[in-house]
Amino acid sequence: MDKESLEITLKTKLEILLQKMGVDFSDVVVKVGENEEGNANFKATISFSSDDANLIIGYHGETLQSIRTVLQQHIFREFGEWVYIFLNVGNYLEEKNNKLIEIAENASSKAKFLGKSIALYPMNSFERRIIHEAVSKIEGVESYSEGEDRERRVIIANKTDKE
Repeated sequence: MDKESLEITLKTKLEILLQKMGVDFSDVVVKVGENEEGNANFKATISFSSDDANLIIGYHGETLQSIRTVLQQHIFREFGEWVYIFLNVGNYLEEKNNKLIEIAENASSKAKFLGKSIALYPMNSFERRIIHEAVSKIEGVESYSEGEDRERRVIIANKTDKE
C-alpha cells in the first residue's frame, strides 16, 4: 500500500459514505503519514467541512467514531493493513482534544490535592489515549485504564500514594 493510493481510496470511500448518509460536505482533505507507534503502518488525517456537522458528529462523537470504524474496515479489506484514522469535521477534533486535555489536567490537580485516585467517565480508546498522553506530561500523577468494553475508563492516581 502506498500513500497516494491510500489517500485516494480514503477520500473516495468517505465521500460515498457521506453521500449515502444524505449530508452535505465539502473540502475533503486527506493527509497520510507514517505511524511511529501502535500496530498500524500508516496514520491518516481526514478533514472536511459540513453544514450537517452535528449530525455527522453525533452524540459525544459516536457517529463520527462509527464512520471512522467503517473507513478502517474498508481499508483493511482492500489493502490488508490497518490504518489509524483521525476523522475531523469542522474543528471538532481539535476542540475534543483540548477538552480532554483540560479534563486530564483538572483531574490530575484534584488527585494531587486530595492525595487519592480519580476515576473519569467511560471513554473510547481514542479519548483514553489523549488522556494518558496528557497525564504523562504532568509530574506527580500517573494514569491507567480499568473496566471492560464500553465501561472502560481512565484512573488518574497520585504517585505519592504508591511510594
